[in-house]
Amino acid sequence: RVRLCDGATLWEGPLPEGSPAPFVSAGPDYGGSFSTGGLVVAPNGWAYVTSNAKRQDANVGILSAYKVETGELMWSRQQTSLTANAPSVGTLGSMDRLSVVIGVGAAPGLPLPPLLSLPDGAGGSGGAPVALLSQLVAFDAATGEPTGWQYTPQPHRKAFAEGDSFPDHICLPDTWSNGAIDGAGTYYVGHMSGNMFSIRDANGDGIIDEAAGEVSKYYGGGG
Repeated sequence: RVRLCDGATLWEGPLPEGSPAPFVSAGPDYGGSFSTGGLVVAPNGWAYVTSNAKRQDANVGILSAYKVETGELMWSRQQTSLTANAPSVGTLGSMDRLSVVIGVGAAPGLPLPPLLSLPDGAGGSGGAPVALLSQLVAFDAATGEPTGWQYTPQPHRKAFAEGDSFPDHICLPDTWSNGAIDGAGTYYVGHMSGNMFSIRDANGDGIIDEAAGEVSKYYGGGG
């Protein structure tokens, strides 16, 4: 944390468990690190941070919570895939507790010319079909435990983001955009597929049921 008026360092928080230090090449297990994550300060006085660690065998995401006043690491949770953009913090649906929502998943790549002419689903490594997986997941803001609120869209069937083209329109976005939780507990977020999602736990059971109408989407195409 730095002071706004002069940039002086107020504290440096500990890195979450499983992170390379100091977020560069750090021994045989890590080939460096990077981040498509971000940070948000919540009403409870905690800062929630997403980051990614590039291991030799896998790319993993990390969600961490720090006390803003002291820099104390309150909890940290490693994810199964990369985190995308900053967390969103708020109450979801009719739940009273504060939740942290993050987007995770495989990031889209460059729209290289050989890929642009291929049909959807073609062009994967070694001739494998393309199916970029992604998910939205909520955690209890106080404990870091998963709440059960989650949503998994259909796999993205292109190796690059919707609307990207070579050489004049390369946005190279993350898997998910930054999200927002409104006053009614509905979560809004953009996706690499060109869709904008609206997700709300309407019946208050803590589980997202797309068949029950708790997910809606608008296709905005590539921007």
